[in-house]
Amino acid sequence: MKNQLLRKNHLDFRLAQRSSLQSTRLPTAASVGIRQVQPILTALVLACSLTACSADRPNASASASASASASASANQSIGLADSEPDFADLSGDALEAPPQPALTLQATPGTLNFSWSAAETQSTARLYRYDALTGLETVVFESVNDDQQRHSIQSQVHSTAWDRQQFRIELCTSDDCVSSQRVGSRGLVGDTISTISPAVSVQGERYGQAIALNASGTLAAIARPTQGALDLYIRVENQWILTQSVVLDGLSFSADRQLQISQSGSGDVIAILVTDSNNPLTERISILNRLGEGWFETESLLAMQSVEEMSLSYQGDSLLVRSGQDIVFHERTFMGWTEGQRVNADSASALDSSIEQNQLLAFASDSTHTKVVTLRSSNHDLVLDTWKRVDRDVSTMSETTWFLTR
Repeated sequence: MKNQLLRKNHLDFRLAQRSSLQSTRLPTAASVGIRQVQPILTALVLACSLTACSADRPNASASASASASASASANQSIGLADSEPDFADLSGDALEAPPQPALTLQATPGTLNFSWSAAETQSTARLYRYDALTGLETVVFESVNDDQQRHSIQSQVHSTAWDRQQFRIELCTSDDCVSSQRVGSRGLVGDTISTISPAVSVQGERYGQAIALNASGTLAAIARPTQGALDLYIRVENQWILTQSVVLDGLSFSADRQLQISQSGSGDVIAILVTDSNNPLTERISILNRLGEGWFETESLLAMQSVEEMSLSYQGDSLLVRSGQDIVFHERTFMGWTEGQRVNADSASALDSSIEQNQLLAFASDSTHTKVVTLRSSNHDLVLDTWKRVDRDVSTMSETTWFLTR
C-alpha cells in the first residue's frame, strides 16, 4: 500500500513537471542575457522542490539539496561568480596643485621690503616688476640655490610710478615653478619718505630754508636762518640722525637773514653764504671744516656787494661766487682762501656791439670748476655763455647759443 502511494505521488510529480515545462517556453541565451537565465532556472527548481515536499518531508529536503546543487551547477556552467567583483574607491581622488607662494610688500624710509615663504626643495627665486601701463615685466632680483625669503630694493621715490607698478615672486624647484599673485605698491610712497623736524621749535624760524647734501647723500646740512645756525644730519640705515648743530659766529636773531649752503663731495667742507638786508655788515661766506668727528667754522670770506649765489667744488678746494655781473673764483691754498680770476658777463656781450642791456642771471659749473655756463639776458633774449678754465686762466669760448623768449 505504501509503495503504491509513493508510485502515485511520483507519477503526479512527473506529470506536473511535464505540464509546467510545456506551458513555459525557456528563452535562449541568444535572446536574453546570462543574468536572465539564472532566475528562471532557480524558479523551476524551487517549484519542483515544493511539489515534492507536499508528499513527504524527507524527500522534500533531499529535493531541496538537489535543487541547490543544480542551481550551483547552473551558475558554474554559465560562468557566474558567487560574489560581485571589487572596485577601487576613487571618490576622493583629485589632482592637487602645489601651494601658491604669498608675497608681502612693506615700505620703510628709502626702501621697499619683500618677503615670502620658501618652497620645498627650492632652487631659484625670482622677483618680477610689472608695469601696468606698458605691460612689460622685468626681473629685479634672482636668487639661485638657496632658500632666501627676503629682499629689499631702493624705493627711488622721485622716479617711481607708484600707482602702476606691481610685483610677484616666482619659486622654482627642479621639476616646476609656481608664482604668487601680483602685489601693487600703491599707497606706500608715504612710508618711504623720511621727515626731519627741528630738535627745538622757535617761533618765526624758517627751518629748512636751505638744504645741501654731500655726493653720497649721507650728510644733510639744514639751515636755521633766523637763528644763524644749521643742523647736520647723518643718514644711518635710512634714518636721519642729528649729529651736530652749528651756530655761526657773531650772528644774532634776525627774521630777514637768508642762508645758502654748499657742500663738497665728501661733506668735509661746507660753505654758508650769509645775507641780511636788515644788517648788511654781517653778510659773509663762512667755511666749515670737518675736524675729527665735528665741523667747525675755520674761515670767513667777506662777501662782495650783492652776492646772489655760490658753488663749492667737489674737492672743496675752489669756490665760485656770483656778484653783480661777475663770477668770482676763490681758491684754497696752503695760506687759506684767496680770490682769483673774475669772469665778467659784459666781456662776453662786448663781441656784439648791438647789445644795449646785459644782465647776469645765473650760473652753473661742473664738479671741478673747470667749465662754467652763465645765463644772461641781452636785448630781451636769454644767452648761454660757456667758459673754460685752462691753467687757472678763464677764457670765453667762441660759440654762443641764443634763445628767443616769448
